[in-house]
Amino acid sequence: MLDLAVEEGVRRMLANGSNDQAATVLIRGYGPRILGYLRAILRDEDLAGDAFSRFGEQIWRGVGGFRGEGSALAWGYSVAWRAVCRVVDSGYQRRHERLDTTEAGRLVAEVHTKTRPYLRTDLKDAVARLREQLSRDEQTLLFLHVDQGLSWHEVATAMAVDAATLRKRFERIKDKLRALAEEAGLLED
Repeated sequence: MLDLAVEEGVRRMLANGSNDQAATVLIRGYGPRILGYLRAILRDEDLAGDAFSRFGEQIWRGVGGFRGEGSALAWGYSVAWRAVCRVVDSGYQRRHERLDTTEAGRLVAEVHTKTRPYLRTDLKDAVARLREQLSRDEQTLLFLHVDQGLSWHEVATAMAVDAATLRKRFERIKDKLRALAEEAGLLED
């Protein structure tokens, strides 16, 4: 769900030419959700931290390019998705490029330390193991639409794929998860 105060704050700050403040509002407002996404997709605290640092840096540098065609949340997830791809696909292996001494770095660290891992149950762990068998694209689609409740339009914005294609992928993912759950003995007959 969108946080209307964050959405309005980002748009108001950008309209006033206050890009730094717009980035601050976005990172403070949506940073914990974005970090949760990164942890869920990457399943590695160090990689998630690196991706979150890159996310924060890109938000700080690029918030002026947010055109407002969708929500600030969807735009934030698209920035996070690109950070995931850069961290994993480019062979990026913790080169310590974090923004430790900048205002953006302090802001990223603030959100990171305030965000706590959620409590786990056996069923959540089993579902998490099933989801780990999906590709990053599939995991991202599930996370954004199911876990975060983003509309198909917002997910399409975040993933740079049209909504109709995403809906078809979602149906295939549901079938795949059902088969994996049956195979793992998680579903009753």
